[in-house]
Amino acid sequence: MLKFYRILLLTLAAVFLASTAGIARYAADSCTQTRMYRQLAAQTENFPDDAASPGNDFLPQYQALYAQNSDLAGWIQIDGTDINYPIMQSKQNPDFYLKHNFEKADSPHGCPYVQANCNLQTPSDNILVYGHNMKDGTMFSDLLQYKRESFWEQHRIIRFDTMTAQAEYTVMAVFQGEAADLFPYYQCTDAETPQEFAAYVDACKNATLYETGVTAVYGDKLITLSTCDDSGKNSRVVVVAKRITEAR
Repeated sequence: MLKFYRILLLTLAAVFLASTAGIARYAADSCTQTRMYRQLAAQTENFPDDAASPGNDFLPQYQALYAQNSDLAGWIQIDGTDINYPIMQSKQNPDFYLKHNFEKADSPHGCPYVQANCNLQTPSDNILVYGHNMKDGTMFSDLLQYKRESFWEQHRIIRFDTMTAQAEYTVMAVFQGEAADLFPYYQCTDAETPQEFAAYVDACKNATLYETGVTAVYGDKLITLSTCDDSGKNSRVVVVAKRITEAR
């Protein structure tokens, strides 16, 4: 019996140490990622006057970041939230940034990224962007606040830049649910007909948690932000917004 309790105590101790080590690693990664993304954001705000490159037509504030990682596809910011991040796209390895940060290092935080079949330069009718809902409140965690209509009322505008143009979007619909139960919102990137685009908009409006008064017609450009939700096993929160300013 004494041997049994000794083994049990050793097992519990091992589990405790492993759990503590996991928490410590997560905390360290959280601090590292927060610091890195703040530094990246600072680079987009403080860039040299001669940042423009004759070799491309990228916006000057993103030239240095693109030199660091050519997978950079744009930047997203929502005032009043912690969402202020580079947006990545890897067409060869579509989900690479699910578990890798801007510097391509392994990280559970990853980095927000665009679905591989979206074209940001044309651009596609609907640009789909994915990001993690992290327990430390980073990445796309603040998207969960859009479940509250009062939050949407104060945070209607999403700023999304591609490498060549800046634009603003207004939130059109917010919906949530188990991934298996939601309509396949990730399948609509470029509508072949006005009817196909209208069907996507109708599906978003039918699923929305509250009425925003915003709709879209064929020819409008959309951005769809998707993250995991805490309310279910495989739940999602999705925010769909319509571009309201011409890309400039």
